[in-house]
Amino acid sequence: MTPGSLPNFKTCSLIAAVAAALAIAFVVAIVATPAAQAQTFQVIHAFTGGEDGGNPEAGLTVDAAGNFYGTTEFGNQSAGTVFKLMHSGSGWVLTTLYSFGGGNGGSSPWGRVAIASGGTLYGTTTGGGGGNCQPLGCGTVFQLTPPPPAPTALGSTGPWNETQIYAFHGSDGCDPTDDLTFDPSGNI
Repeated sequence: MTPGSLPNFKTCSLIAAVAAALAIAFVVAIVATPAAQAQTFQVIHAFTGGEDGGNPEAGLTVDAAGNFYGTTEFGNQSAGTVFKLMHSGSGWVLTTLYSFGGGNGGSSPWGRVAIASGGTLYGTTTGGGGGNCQPLGCGTVFQLTPPPPAPTALGSTGPWNETQIYAFHGSDGCDPTDDLTFDPSGNI
């Protein structure tokens, strides 16, 4: 093609044919893509406020096996619980791992638990621990250690052991309501 001359008819036809083919391929790809499947919602546990606790304030923490761990603010005869939800067959089974007694020992956990190596759980309570923040105390940081594996075929285990690793007193903060995290050195 020389300057000032019209483009070759065959070249224009080829460009138009390629553009049309690309447009058709794009439309076919859009139409042929299956629509997103509808999502379903299923309740896997409805808290009763009894031994299973009540008023879960935080999200869940998932372990490597797909079990869920969480906390409730209160429960029947307790000042909050730490629980585990384990998939079993076509449903889920809730096990209360620990029930807080209130007082200086801690009450009303609102944050998620953090899972350390060996399955030890760490979390916070909004009350307990002493101090003058509120009538129930200023809050705690706790550690829950799982019981040793039982030698029975049923796999039943004893209670989890709670250790208070820090009690807030007011001047150092109070009422912790959020999640804990670990730094690369394992500090909380």
